[in-house]
Amino acid sequence: HDEIWPNLDDPDVYVDALHLRDLCLYNDRVNAINAILSVLKFFKYVRFSNTMTLPIDTLMLSCSRMAVLSVVIGILLVGYGVCFNMLFGFTVEGYRTFFESVLTLVKCIFGDFSFEELIDANRYIGPVLMASFWVV
Repeated sequence: HDEIWPNLDDPDVYVDALHLRDLCLYNDRVNAINAILSVLKFFKYVRFSNTMTLPIDTLMLSCSRMAVLSVVIGILLVGYGVCFNMLFGFTVEGYRTFFESVLTLVKCIFGDFSFEELIDANRYIGPVLMASFWVV
């Protein structure tokens, strides 16, 4: 019993909990896959309803066009994310890493960003780059 659960009251005892973190991450990933499979199973059973057949058929027919649009949007986000990260990564907190810059650009699409930070970082390139991102 003492090998598995050491004396936790002793401040000199190190408890390695990394394996528990790995199990939690594995659990989250398995649950995410189960959620996707549940949604797909839902679409299978909804087909029996005449009311829901038309929206499901419309979604299935538009999947190929939406996939192409998603790829184009992904390419644009990656390109602008790299650009904003390289130009403003050292001065603006939202663009410090590539992942943060892509998330900040997604927030910009929904209107949650600070335009003043870009102007303070670079008064000429910041507004031009953001305006080109909005137009594209």
